[in-house]
Amino acid sequence: MKTTTIVCIALVLGASCAGSRAHEPAPPTAPAAPIAPVAPIAPVAPVAPVAPIASVPASGRPEIRYYEIAEA
Repeated sequence: MKTTTIVCIALVLGASCAGSRAHEPAPPTAPAAPIAPVAPIAPVAPVAPVAPIASVPASGRPEIRYYEIAEA
């Protein structure tokens, strides 16, 4: 109940403040600075994913081995 009352009071005060300034002209704004050109981003070579290779040895228990592929 208290939270609802506080929210309602804040909304009423905010609306009255905004209404009292509605007749005032907007303050002048400074001209925007030119935007510098952005350098192009160099392409990135694709990286091969490291995929697990499953193998089943003679013991019957599967092993997972990871092989890392070196970049050229």
